[in-house]
Amino acid sequence: MGEKTRGYLTVEATITLTAFLFMMMFLMNMGQIYRTQNYVIHGLLQSGKLVAFSSYEYNQYSAVETIAKVIEMLSMGEVGADNEMAAYCKTEQYDKAVKKAFGYCVGGNPAQTDIILKKYGVEGGIDGIKLANKKDSKNILITAEYDIQLPFAFFGFDHVTMHQRVKCGLWS
Repeated sequence: MGEKTRGYLTVEATITLTAFLFMMMFLMNMGQIYRTQNYVIHGLLQSGKLVAFSSYEYNQYSAVETIAKVIEMLSMGEVGADNEMAAYCKTEQYDKAVKKAFGYCVGGNPAQTDIILKKYGVEGGIDGIKLANKKDSKNILITAEYDIQLPFAFFGFDHVTMHQRVKCGLWS
């Protein structure tokens, strides 16, 4: 090697390694966003299905059937989320029903859901997801807005705000 070519390999390796590291960090950020979006949209879909089905199930019972079902649930010890879901669907408080269902559909229970969402980088966990919905005559539209904390900050961007929507047909 001549005196003029000395150090070229070091300069090329430095440039290539820097570009490679930036590319890997970018891909890790995109992976974090993709995984979180996938997880949240699954929870929204399951919550929407649950609320859509619950609206049908609870609207179909007469007063006598409803009383019989409540007595049956009390005798079997099934008190809690199901009774709340029934009350929300009967009174068409779908916003509360969706929030309740989301906590159980994503992680099995709200505490586990909070842990998982924080692991995926959702700022504030389950409380960091702002759920809203609209109901028309045949559908319920659920929207979620949340921030994802990125593993690597690029050019001042350390989080991304996501918006997702799900449309579920209400059973009638």
